[in-house]
Amino acid sequence: TSNVVSATFDSPRVALGRIARGKGGLLNLKVGPPSAVQLDTTYLDDRIRISRGASRGVPFVFAATRVPEAGLWRSIHERSPLSARAAGRCLLVAGIFLA
Repeated sequence: TSNVVSATFDSPRVALGRIARGKGGLLNLKVGPPSAVQLDTTYLDDRIRISRGASRGVPFVFAATRVPEAGLWRSIHERSPLSARAAGRCLLVAGIFLA
């Protein structure tokens, strides 16, 4: 339909640790590849958008919010994630201390 949009997503992130003062968490890792989807919007108003994935029909529900905590993702996204090598070193060190 004419209501189809394409959305691209960065790699998923896992961030552990306190998100305070824009720090983005203690441990910040990318855990997969980037992805893309085409969304066919079936309902839209001032508060909510309901879409379906154009290829598989998976539903996506987006809701508008004014909650200040909803913007905390920005501090995680702005911080460079650890490389796979650095993450491996962290796990090795943690394993040594926990053994």
